Amino acid sequence: MLQEEKPRGMATIRAFLWGALLVGILALPAEDLGSSVWAQAREERPLRSHAPIVIRGNEEFTGRNGVLRGSGTERDPYVIEGWRIDASEASVGVHLSDTDAYVILRRCEVLNAREVGILLERVANVTVEACRVTGSDRGFQVVDSQRVRLRDNTAERNREGGFFVLNSQDVDLAGNAAFYNWETSLQRIRSWGIYVDERSTSRGWDNRSAGQAYDIAVLAVREGDTVDLFAAPPPQPEESCTRIFEEFLLFIGEREGAEPLTEPYCAILLAVLRSLPDPLRNPIAQFIRMPESEEIAGMYTGVGTVRLFANLRHLKAFAETTYHEIGHVLQDRLFTPSEQQRWIQLHRRSGEDSDRYPIQDADAGARRAGILHYAMVNRFEDFASTFEAYTRDTPAMVSRAQRIESLTGKTVLREKIAFVVRLFRGFPYAYRKLLDWDSQTGEVRVRIQRAEVKRLENGLPVVTDLVWEEF
Repeated sequence: MLQEEKPRGMATIRAFLWGALLVGILALPAEDLGSSVWAQAREERPLRSHAPIVIRGNEEFTGRNGVLRGSGTERDPYVIEGWRIDASEASVGVHLSDTDAYVILRRCEVLNAREVGILLERVANVTVEACRVTGSDRGFQVVDSQRVRLRDNTAERNREGGFFVLNSQDVDLAGNAAFYNWETSLQRIRSWGIYVDERSTSRGWDNRSAGQAYDIAVLAVREGDTVDLFAAPPPQPEESCTRIFEEFLLFIGEREGAEPLTEPYCAILLAVLRSLPDPLRNPIAQFIRMPESEEIAGMYTGVGTVRLFANLRHLKAFAETTYHEIGHVLQDRLFTPSEQQRWIQLHRRSGEDSDRYPIQDADAGARRAGILHYAMVNRFEDFASTFEAYTRDTPAMVSRAQRIESLTGKTVLREKIAFVVRLFRGFPYAYRKLLDWDSQTGEVRVRIQRAEVKRLENGLPVVTDLVWEEF
């Protein structure tokens, strides 16, 4: 946010605290945005059509219900694999209930279920891997179950959210991706990438989430308290902020009345700075911690100075707001005059069309003004939001731009990404954030990853087969 621009509303701060990332998007085809496991599996063998699968109890694991092999034991689980299920006339695409048999549901695609794509209810010992759900109310849902594994699955363009775990124990989520699970509407914005309720115990690692009202919410009962995934971490010695000064000669300070940044935030800030190449890092001069504000999460005040406010407590929101404000720094201090004019043209061409804007947060002020995206406010917020979305999940953003252009012929979002790419002054990097947690211990990690891009196509990074390094 620029100092002279209209500040973000308090509702936006709350949305940031949940890692709010809201996007309006058309119904798009289910291709190219899944996990690497899904993409590899699809290349190996084409999916075969099957009617919706409903299995109630151990005795219903039959060939007619999609079972290919297995006896249901730990060493020889039932395997349901390789099905493409059009569930447009059904409430659920795959429904397993009331079974303790060992089951692997693998490499299945569910389309357009009226309620849930893949539903596990009162089950134990079930693994779901490399599956994809699109166009349903909810993607994957685990209810009243235990010992469940969700691995390398993709949920996208589902109306209420991607992954839900309710009253279930010992649930692992690894390598899953939740993208754009939100119904395009100004009124309906409560959607989740991954949601685990307070009655459940779960662990997660290497998960990605972008384009929901709330990316990930994990609620865990611990000593009588309800704790969300990105609650403020405990203070630790500020070692990383010392390293920031030593490595980059950047000043980290605080205004009167504000507490200094503690180590968890300093570590995130150090990771952000290390992830940026010199052309994008050099324009930054200093970061100033500000007292709590009811309206503002971050602010760029000119001369390379970024202010981060104390009410910005959640680690993921802290990282994304930092990238957002760095976007303002780049527009102010890095753009050439011709780049300034080019961006003005791109913003004007964007108008009020949500297909021409990046992933956005759930900004109540923007909704009251009748717009979907905070980036629509002005060209400054447009660029900062675009840069924030690029550094949040480059492969997801690139895929969305390609799909929109393929379906509608609209090129502006692709041109905006290509604009960001040129700012690297050479071949760019791609970015993504991985989210890990353990709801039993309360341990949470937000990991920033970067990969060097070797090729461009039509101005966009080619984001397949990348080698990721972590900061």
